[in-house]
Amino acid sequence: RPWRWAAIHGAFVLAASVANVIAWRLNEQTGRSLRQSELRFQRVFETSAIGMANTGLDRRFNAVNAAFCAITGYTEEELLQLTPNDITVEEDKARSTDAVLRLLNGEVQSVDIEKSYVRKDGEIVHVYNSLSGVRGPDGQVVGVAGVVQDITDRKRAEEALAHQAFHDTVTELPNRSLFLDRMALAMARGGRHHTMTAVLFLDVDRFKWVNDSLGHAAGDALLRGLARRLEHALRAGDTLARFGGDEFAVLCEDISGIDEAITVAQRLSAALAGPFMLDEDRAVTVTASIGIALAEATSDPQAVLRDADAAMYRAKERGRDRIELFDDEMRAYAMTRLETEAALRTAIEDGQLRVHYQPIVGLHGEHVVGVEALVRWQHPERGLVPPLDFIPLAEDTGLIVPIGTYVLTEACVTIARWNAQHSSRPPLSVSVNLSARQLGSPGLPQVVADALEESGLSPELLCLEITESVLMEDADTSRQLLDALRALGVTIAVDDFGTGYSSLLYLRRFPVDVLKIDRSFVTGMTADESDRAIVR
Repeated sequence: RPWRWAAIHGAFVLAASVANVIAWRLNEQTGRSLRQSELRFQRVFETSAIGMANTGLDRRFNAVNAAFCAITGYTEEELLQLTPNDITVEEDKARSTDAVLRLLNGEVQSVDIEKSYVRKDGEIVHVYNSLSGVRGPDGQVVGVAGVVQDITDRKRAEEALAHQAFHDTVTELPNRSLFLDRMALAMARGGRHHTMTAVLFLDVDRFKWVNDSLGHAAGDALLRGLARRLEHALRAGDTLARFGGDEFAVLCEDISGIDEAITVAQRLSAALAGPFMLDEDRAVTVTASIGIALAEATSDPQAVLRDADAAMYRAKERGRDRIELFDDEMRAYAMTRLETEAALRTAIEDGQLRVHYQPIVGLHGEHVVGVEALVRWQHPERGLVPPLDFIPLAEDTGLIVPIGTYVLTEACVTIARWNAQHSSRPPLSVSVNLSARQLGSPGLPQVVADALEESGLSPELLCLEITESVLMEDADTSRQLLDALRALGVTIAVDDFGTGYSSLLYLRRFPVDVLKIDRSFVTGMTADESDRAIVR
């Protein structure tokens, strides 16, 4: 019926009107939400503590926030006239450009890089850049958005740690690790350019005396003074390093030959002439022993350094304050020394060491009252190796410590057994030499106590011998150690008396029971009245 159709048509018109109203209100709400979202983003962008910057296809900045301006030192107006490359350090420009091109070309969606900016005031600031592509309505990349974080403090901390890892803390010179790294590079360059590389190993003479008598602060002041003088004496491009203690090394790259290396060494030696002022009132004069070794492109850096060290030790042995070259004779000696060291380690493990006993005869009655324990090496091929062929080496390498422990224990066990077998006779005493290395070990009193306990030897029958020069190297420490040993009940003897300090004042300070007068006085006492008077 007509009124029904009219009603239906009216309903449709009403529904359409309602739908239009709802759609209009929804569109208005959506638009309002978008505008609110944009405002929120704008506020975040402007107030963020992290730097933010956007660039367009022309790669110029088209938006920067206050934090980014603070990082770079430029105003917003200044930055909008620039590109990121305009404020990037030269060495980072290519890498930064490549990252942006990959974003603009759609190869990647985001990329993170570390780079450095040049601030407006000229200072360098290190930043962490997190970049992402900005896409338009059609999905095409229309720019790049960047979040920039200042990491300058972190980079400086990393650089400080790296510096500490590769530099000496006292002198600020490169340390052994950095020196060896530069040495390997120098030798490789020398191989390509057919040039020579020399290594100079320098040891300061009498440095220990400065440390011990004037204190470690004075020693450090001397080391810093040495470092500055040596640096000024070097050629441009040479590397000076401190290896620790009073040892320095010099890397001379691109030298014409051994004569030029000697010239450098002479210049270093001359640089040390004249007193070093440690403070307003104290000055010291020192010299240096220098060893030189030449390196080839195929050489092992450690081996070359060892050769220079060996040459330096020869300079020490020949009187100090001199320069020595590593030569074929020293190479043969060094090889023999290495072989001997390896064989000596095996000798300790395989039981090749023997203890021989030299009798001590009493002049009254001419009977044996004790023995001195002396270590010998029964080599399976070389036979009986003389002590001078391995004892100094054992001292240098530290092997003298296990050797000394073995000799001490073996001597105590043997003498205790002999005395038990001949109980009707007066008991024999035994003298055992202690090395500088053993005296430097805080556990020595316990080692002696263990040897006495294991053997059952009475403490008063054990005499520990220490050379006068070793005793005086560190008088205070030696006194403490001797007191600890005397507390065990053993006897203390000073060997080679008369060749070092020979001071009665020091004898009064130390708990010494026996003096072994150096043979240079004893052998002449029958013919020389002066020697006889000294011995008496």
